[in-house]
Amino acid sequence: MPTPPRLEMRDIKKRFGATIALDGVSLAVAPGEVHALVGQNGAGKSTLMKTLSGAHPPDSGALFLDGQPYAPRNPLDGRRRGVAMIYQELSLAPHLSVAENVLLGMEPGTLGFLHWRDMKRRAADALAALGHGHLNPSRPVAGLSPATQQIIEIARALAIGCRVLVLDEPTSSLTQTDVLAMFDVIRRLKAQGKAIIYISHFLEEVRTIADRFTVLRDGKTVGSGDAPTTSPEKIVEL
Repeated sequence: MPTPPRLEMRDIKKRFGATIALDGVSLAVAPGEVHALVGQNGAGKSTLMKTLSGAHPPDSGALFLDGQPYAPRNPLDGRRRGVAMIYQELSLAPHLSVAENVLLGMEPGTLGFLHWRDMKRRAADALAALGHGHLNPSRPVAGLSPATQQIIEIARALAIGCRVLVLDEPTSSLTQTDVLAMFDVIRRLKAQGKAIIYISHFLEEVRTIADRFTVLRDGKTVGSGDAPTTSPEKIVEL
């Protein structure tokens, strides 16, 4: 039997006034799968992911996590239920430490007093799971490279217990060396059974890191396939 989807979006429709942003989009991602979502600007990728995160409720259609209905009330509800979004514009607090950023909003404490030792341990565990256990949890985030800050965002998603991780253009501001390091992190997440949605315009990266791909055009699903064996020309045609 094939692996059941970790995430399934069925016939999602969304309209903003006279504009049809999503017109019956379907997407399924299995545990341990990297699924690339590609398409031109305005194809509907962002709206689809905002629907997944809880920022935009769909007008119709259904979402499922591990076979159970999923209808997040807002992005915070979505994160608590296991769907984490990592956007191009990172949402870190640069004046806080690595540990404080990893556990932002989930700080362990009693009667208003933070448990710093527990916080550092949990942050260190999340970073180690990404192969970055060398990062000092006490270090301020300000001054860290964009690549390292992205790792901290992903560690935050792990710390909250994400099942689905959305990476929106994760390599757009990275050097080639950092891109390879990011791919290593993605492979680690894949080995841990996370379902990963990888949004990118770089088709060679898609063919390198993704297992499957789905193409959106004008708010519709127009094709999908096996990423490593599909030529860039075919993906561009779709």
